[in-house]
Amino acid sequence: QPSKSCPNLIPLELAMRIVKAIQNDEPFGVYVILPLYPEGVPTDGAVQEILYWQYKTIEMMYSRIQTELVKSGKYGKVRLEDYLNFYCLGKREVSDRKGQPFDVVTRPYQEALNISRRFAIYVHSKMMIVDDDY
Repeated sequence: QPSKSCPNLIPLELAMRIVKAIQNDEPFGVYVILPLYPEGVPTDGAVQEILYWQYKTIEMMYSRIQTELVKSGKYGKVRLEDYLNFYCLGKREVSDRKGQPFDVVTRPYQEALNISRRFAIYVHSKMMIVDDDY
């Protein structure tokens, strides 16, 4: 349910537009680009709070879509991902072992990044492109 404590209703509106498309048997897709991980130390409370609410928002969106797919008898014939997709942009680098390694003593979470060689592409956008006629 919309709440006064959450002024950002865009995820709800997107989910409800997808529900409408399912009801009207229309093709409709939403693609959301998120940061690979929030800025800050991954174990900090603020970062964990961001991840928690991000998870709950995605869960709410998929739940509403799944409920409508079940209600309309389309569940199992189409996939949730036919309507809603989330992506994270990242860059995978090849280790050349020539550069300076991350300081894993003072920043231990960097060790995982150093091993996987995955680095976030910074996402900061306030833009939405909508083609509702397609």
